[in-house]
Amino acid sequence: MYGKDAPLRFLGLCLGSALWSFATQVIRWMLRLGILLPKELGVRVLSVGNLQAGGAGKTPLVIQIAKEAVEKGLKVCILSRGYKGLWEKSGGVLLPGGAADPKECGDEPALLHEQVPAALIGVGADRVSSYDHVVREHGRPDLVILDDGFQHWRIHKDVEVVALTSSTPREVLFRDSKTALKFASLVVWTKGTHCPTPAPDVEIRLTLKRPADGKQRIWLVTGVGDALSVKHSATEAGYQVNRHLIFDDHAAYTLQDLEGFLAGSAKEKALLATTGKDWVKWKSLGFSSADLIVLEPEVTFIKGRERWNRVLWGS
Repeated sequence: MYGKDAPLRFLGLCLGSALWSFATQVIRWMLRLGILLPKELGVRVLSVGNLQAGGAGKTPLVIQIAKEAVEKGLKVCILSRGYKGLWEKSGGVLLPGGAADPKECGDEPALLHEQVPAALIGVGADRVSSYDHVVREHGRPDLVILDDGFQHWRIHKDVEVVALTSSTPREVLFRDSKTALKFASLVVWTKGTHCPTPAPDVEIRLTLKRPADGKQRIWLVTGVGDALSVKHSATEAGYQVNRHLIFDDHAAYTLQDLEGFLAGSAKEKALLATTGKDWVKWKSLGFSSADLIVLEPEVTFIKGRERWNRVLWGS
């Protein structure tokens, strides 16, 4: 698949994963020795994270947990970095009923806002500052969900949910070793064909709704961490992927790009399809089309639903 560059890529992944995992382990040692002291927020904090650097299905888990919390009548605050948005450095808050500009808040917070509109979303690399901003302006929440929080140490966490795939450090970049899973409250297997070790507590699959008219032909455009899994899910749902345009995670688009995608798909008598994470950026550009499909996965529990409920909600 990677031709002559395969050995170098393999070596780079192994070395990069080992160094990043070691750095994370050092931070955990410092926490246990009391050298680093995380802040207690005074409310229940539920962290959702992963071992690998992107593509583990973390964001759908955040959405699922936030929706369940809102259904239980809880006031929910999600803390998200807002990668590549202006608020990553300056900070900001997305309010229920308000607008979300991905250029300001980043694509992932914009997606969270669209999927869980009742949640407060504090955005910024400084999660403590984001939380203080939320409390100061909008009151104390009942529950904080720390997005991408497994390696985050500045905030004390009550529950650690970790998304795990079948991938290994030889295939994708890891920022934590599997030995770190002993610190997890709940390990959730999200993707892959072979069960990872150690055995996960929960198994889910990220599924897409089937097309209404049988096998729909699509042009698929993705700018996410695991583009091939999106294509696989689309095929499993019954879509025929005529063409798959793969862009970097958090990709930026222009209106000219989108019009080109639409024209290309129309020539092949296919609909244009993209992910929810990409769609929030397309929408902010004023793009719309009746020939567009937004593929946003739903969490389907295969096993471990009872454990999930017990750890997260005590039921």
